[in-house]
Amino acid sequence: MTDPRLRRIAELLTLKAEGQYGLSAINQRQHALQSGWLAERQGCSEALITASLLHDIGHMVHELGDNPAEHGIDDLHEARGHEFLRA
Repeated sequence: MTDPRLRRIAELLTLKAEGQYGLSAINQRQHALQSGWLAERQGCSEALITASLLHDIGHMVHELGDNPAEHGIDDLHEARGHEFLRA
């Protein structure tokens, strides 16, 4: 993988996706993989599969700690994810 943007996404999914996903018994990485897998299983386009995999990437690109929502902080993951992926 030579593209630094793809390498950064892989790093995020490897290094920063260990945190629990909300109140679920899974972590961020598992949630991302489940979402992508479900889209793939339903025969969605590659673009939609990728979007499904990355839809919560904004939770992994801030420095607000592991679970800011637990402290009443909205991490604005939609906007942060959009900015990260747009770059």
